[in-house]
Amino acid sequence: MVYAYMTLSAVLIVVIDRFHPIFKNVNGIWIVPLLFIAFMVGFILLHAIVFIGSLMFINPDKPVKCERYYKGLAKVTLPLVAWLLRMKIKVSGEELLPYNRRFVIVANHTSILDPVILMAAFPQCEFAFLAKEETRKMPVVPQFIASQGGAFVDRENTRSGAKSLIKMINLLKDDKASVGIFPEGTRSKTGELLPFKPGAVRAAAKAGVPFTVCTIKGAAKVFKRFPLKSTKIKLDILKTFSAEEVTNGDKDTLENTAREIMLESLGQ
Repeated sequence: MVYAYMTLSAVLIVVIDRFHPIFKNVNGIWIVPLLFIAFMVGFILLHAIVFIGSLMFINPDKPVKCERYYKGLAKVTLPLVAWLLRMKIKVSGEELLPYNRRFVIVANHTSILDPVILMAAFPQCEFAFLAKEETRKMPVVPQFIASQGGAFVDRENTRSGAKSLIKMINLLKDDKASVGIFPEGTRSKTGELLPFKPGAVRAAAKAGVPFTVCTIKGAAKVFKRFPLKSTKIKLDILKTFSAEEVTNGDKDTLENTAREIMLESLGQ
C-alpha cells in the first residue's frame, strides 16, 4: 500500500504539472518534494479515517457483517501500520507454515503489536486472535479483533473461556480463519516466557488442524524507539506439528514441547 500511495502521489504531481507547470518553475525543486509528501500524508490520513471509521460500525458482542471487506482492509492496512511504526520484520522458517490449510499458531507475547506483526508478515493467513477480556477497554482494538473473527476470553470465568475457544474451533472447521493464540494469557513485561494457559493445542486437535510454534523478538522496543529509530523485529517460525500429530498425540506433552522450543529460541 505504501508503494501504491507513492505511485499515486507521483501521478498527481505529473497531472498538476500539465495544468500548472511546476517542474520548470525555479522553485520546483522545493515544490515537487513538498507536494509529494503532502499527497502521501493525505492518502495515509484518508486510509486511517476509512479504517477507523469502518470499525466504528462494529459491536464486538455481535456477529460481524461484511467479513471479506474487513479482512481485505486488514491485509492492506497492517503492513502500512508496520511501515509507519518503522518496524523491519525479518521472517525465518516461513516454509514451515501450512499455507494450504487453516492452522493454530502460538507465539510469545511482549507487546500489543504482536498480532499486528503476525498479520502484517502473513496477510494471506487471515488470523483471528483470542484476546483477553481486558482488551475490550482499549479504543478501536476490540472492534478490530471482532472484525477479524476474534474472540475475548475471561481467564477467571471457565464458561467464558470454553465459549471463546469453541468459537475459534468453529472458525477453523468452517475454513474462515487461522487462529492466533498467545498462550501466556498476558504480556510479559520482562520478556521472560510466562507459564502457558491450556487451550491452544486442544483447539487445534478439536478442529483437526496443524499447530505452529513461533517467537517474536524486538516488539517491546518499538514504542521506545519510535519515531527516531527503526526497530528490527525477528519473527521465527520454529515448528509445525501436523494435524495427525496434534489429534493423536498427548496434548500436555505437545504443549510442553512447544514451550521448550520457544524457550530455546528466546535463549531462556
